[in-house]
Amino acid sequence: MSKSHLGALFMGVISCSFATHLAFAAAAPSPHSQPAKAESDAYEDVFANVDEATKLAGEKVYNGLCINCHEQGTNRAPQKFLLNFMTPESILRAMTGGIMTDITAHLSMDEKVAVSEYLSARKLGTSETVTPTLMCDSKTSKLDMNEPPVLRGWGFSEASNHFIP
Repeated sequence: MSKSHLGALFMGVISCSFATHLAFAAAAPSPHSQPAKAESDAYEDVFANVDEATKLAGEKVYNGLCINCHEQGTNRAPQKFLLNFMTPESILRAMTGGIMTDITAHLSMDEKVAVSEYLSARKLGTSETVTPTLMCDSKTSKLDMNEPPVLRGWGFSEASNHFIP
């Protein structure tokens, strides 16, 4: 190839590259344009429906009675961020008939409801229900307590391996 052919080829490659760059630059958004913003409603908890009065009352009870154990890492006292994942029914059940019964005995039912709704950010009765666990029908299960188990140990053999031939 002669020098003139190489020069023409080189100029062709450069101009093609430049044209491609211009095409992409024209299609790209302007650096001065505003990026698209997500609507804040997209991140809203659809179950969060506790009114301000209940939040304030629940927060007052929590800060007065609960915070010392639930924010200090006391054994068996889940921290507040874990309580936020619970349903108000679960929290109320712990206060009325569970492990927190003695500690919350002096609170009125309204205070217990307020703190459970404050922690979960949901009104009682609005939480999603959990479907019951599916279990085998007694007619279809074949468990005979008089027979040895099919698998012994942790595997499929006496050596407890998991090899399946």
